[in-house]
Amino acid sequence: MPKEVLLYGRIDSETATMFHESLQEIEGNDEMMLRINSIGGSPEFGWGIISMWNEIKTPKKIRVDGQAHSTAAFLLCYAEYTESLDVAEFLIHRAAYPSYMENSVEFDDATKGNLMRVNKSIEAAFRAKVDIVKFEALPQMAGKKTKDIFSMDARIDIYLTAKEAKSIGLINKVIPLTPSITAEIKAYAKAASSNVFVPKETTEKELQNKPIHKKQMTADQLKSEHPEVFNSIAKSAVDAERDRVGAWMAFNDIDAVAVAKGITEGKTMSQTDMADFTRKGIAKGAVAKAETETIPPVNGAETKTADQLANEAKAAATNDFLTAAKEAAKIHLK
Repeated sequence: MPKEVLLYGRIDSETATMFHESLQEIEGNDEMMLRINSIGGSPEFGWGIISMWNEIKTPKKIRVDGQAHSTAAFLLCYAEYTESLDVAEFLIHRAAYPSYMENSVEFDDATKGNLMRVNKSIEAAFRAKVDIVKFEALPQMAGKKTKDIFSMDARIDIYLTAKEAKSIGLINKVIPLTPSITAEIKAYAKAASSNVFVPKETTEKELQNKPIHKKQMTADQLKSEHPEVFNSIAKSAVDAERDRVGAWMAFNDIDAVAVAKGITEGKTMSQTDMADFTRKGIAKGAVAKAETETIPPVNGAETKTADQLANEAKAAATNDFLTAAKEAAKIHLK
């Protein structure tokens, strides 16, 4: 029987560390079974997990117990044998940061170039694993090509059922869900202390005869039935809004009207907005230059004008915002 390794929950630094520790416990000649129930996560840690998994030279198998989204789905391209429960769900999209991160100045050429290299490697593995003709013939791929999925121009989400995943060759076998399997998954989820999808207990006959309908949950239902998830989402929204408003307020002394408009319209600051504020700030500084007072040096320090000190303060505030955004991206990436 193969040795089992779990990848349950969001992919982050903690998940990657636990994954590495689990791999270290596997003997060199042991057959392995990786069990997946994950919504994906950080591109950096996701690619690290793929790299660790790909270094294993013994025969590798994967079973999808619930969700295989993003990085978790691409892991299937690096195994000799793959299977999933019939209720499993797959999500294919390029490795990506949150949109606010990719639209910020923090998303520089070096960061973008690294992300492009990751996507190039993942795309090559995906093309080698699946039947591209059948993949592009799926209804949800109408008007799209595989290259579009991995393009940096946009993020395209393609959801697959277990049946569709098997039809394109992403998995080799579909396994009917049984109460004993459900109990096993619940035990794994509890041990992993993760907020992961756990199939409801049902019979094989019910699964065959009852169609699966996806019903959207209301905010009130989510708050009542899953308060921890609701509170986590609410906190993320509040933090994101605080960052958005803070980005605008950093330029309030340059153009208060434009700042107020950006905040009230719910707009996220773009690189164009920042460039415009910078231009206005330079122009404003030139007009006031004649009236600028010189601040006497202290203890032999360099003489600085009031404008220079103000600009340094604004630069520090902007750097604090970008640092916070980068850290948020590592936590909330999917």
